[in-house]
Amino acid sequence: MRLDMWLFQARLYKSRTKATDACRSGKIIRNGTPAEASDLVTVGDIIRIRERGIYRQYRVLEIPNKNLSKEDAKRVYVDETPDEIKNREQMIRLDKAIRRQTKSDFGSRPTKKDRRRITKIRGR
Repeated sequence: MRLDMWLFQARLYKSRTKATDACRSGKIIRNGTPAEASDLVTVGDIIRIRERGIYRQYRVLEIPNKNLSKEDAKRVYVDETPDEIKNREQMIRLDKAIRRQTKSDFGSRPTKKDRRRITKIRGR
């Protein structure tokens, strides 16, 4: 099966076009080499996907022969991303959420009170 098709059927990308674009832009690495959308995926392949500067790693367990539901799609791969990277990604999401909440109406920098609240949430 083509790589872009597998990425779409595994629900790692919302559409096959987006999966193809990710391959073209170099965000997908298959078995240590930059992947093309037309590369064939086999069971046991390791696929790394770069999202927001962080590489997530997946191992192919199965090649589906039809479109799967979101729950069934999770059984075609195993997420082998190290916990350290998962934690860093979670901190980035939390940081963005905090910044969104503390922005004033015109997007100016946070007040001293906001900065204290941010520091308290981050645990510093």
